[in-house]
Amino acid sequence: MSAPTRPTVTASVVTPTLRARARLARPLIILVIVVLAVLGAGALLPRLGEDPRVLSPTSTMPDGAQALVRVMERRGIDVVSPDGPADALARAERPGTTLVVVFPARMQPDVAQALAGAPNLVLVGTEQSFGPVAGVSGLTPDAQGEQPPSGTSAEAGPGCSADSGQRAGSVTVGAYGVRADDTWQVCFPLGTATAAGAPALHAYAQKQSAGSFRAVIADSRLLRNSAVAEFGNAALAINAIARTPHVVWYIADYADSMTDVPTPTPAWMIPSLIVLGGAGLVAAMARGRRLGRLAPEDLPSAVPATETVVGRGRLLRRSRDQGHAALALRTATATRLAARLGVPPGSGADELRDALARAGIDPGRAQALLWGPPPTTDRALVDLADALSDLEEDLRHD
Repeated sequence: MSAPTRPTVTASVVTPTLRARARLARPLIILVIVVLAVLGAGALLPRLGEDPRVLSPTSTMPDGAQALVRVMERRGIDVVSPDGPADALARAERPGTTLVVVFPARMQPDVAQALAGAPNLVLVGTEQSFGPVAGVSGLTPDAQGEQPPSGTSAEAGPGCSADSGQRAGSVTVGAYGVRADDTWQVCFPLGTATAAGAPALHAYAQKQSAGSFRAVIADSRLLRNSAVAEFGNAALAINAIARTPHVVWYIADYADSMTDVPTPTPAWMIPSLIVLGGAGLVAAMARGRRLGRLAPEDLPSAVPATETVVGRGRLLRRSRDQGHAALALRTATATRLAARLGVPPGSGADELRDALARAGIDPGRAQALLWGPPPTTDRALVDLADALSDLEEDLRHD
């Protein structure tokens, strides 16, 4: 009897197809795409990191100052933004440097006293000032009795022999100016003296001595992107600011102090976090398992947020709970005012009241609006809402 034959076993080498290779290399391809996207985003970060503050040197908004800064940079002027007032003073004390302080009324006394020692100082925007201009003597800020209507562009001639004013020729008539004594050269008169012997209101003032230069551009609108191209606004700003090859552009803030130690975020941190996040996402996509199709589930009907707000308002109105509605309005307004004035979260009413007083808000008015008795009628509630809105508008000075 013959032995049974064994089946023949054959081995073959199967070459992976292009689709199989692509499937195996998919995680690496995704990682490369994410890295390239991060590198591209990193190149665009300086453009996207725009400072929205008024007269910010990087802002392209109508209230920004990037247009003026770009012009000065094309003329070879180096414009930098400091990390707080201490850094601003350290940079301003270097030879060939001019310190620009935007909205000097926001400076605390220690900051104003320290920055007043800068050899070259230009103050911009006195519309928030209610006393002597910080850091200089012989100047008093003021406003015209009749402010020009919004959108108008009347011009004022120099009316002085100062080089900055003569080169500018004329500037936009603004609402704000300064009254100066005989030690200052004043240009661009905005009106006549209000009393016998009182100096007239001017849009620009400067004082120059050995090794020192001081200038004040009263109305910040002249330097904003929306108006810097009108008349000689840009020429006045450039001739006042760009006298030195280096300019330090400091936007004052109520919360700044000379004792603050800036802790800037390293430039590499944000791109690194993006790369790590992208790598984690790729790893999750490569190693994660699909759980199948999503199972449909009947959910409660969605209610738009606007209907919820309107419904709650109607309930409050029906129950005539004006005090509860007023409390919500006052709480929201106080929160926004505290954030604008630099009052830390969780502070009490005294801290906010003192910050409002330093910003020029009458203490009695702030007390009545934010901490006064609750309204008892719908009309009184509407009047309170309008008054709170006016309070925020007065603080912004926009």
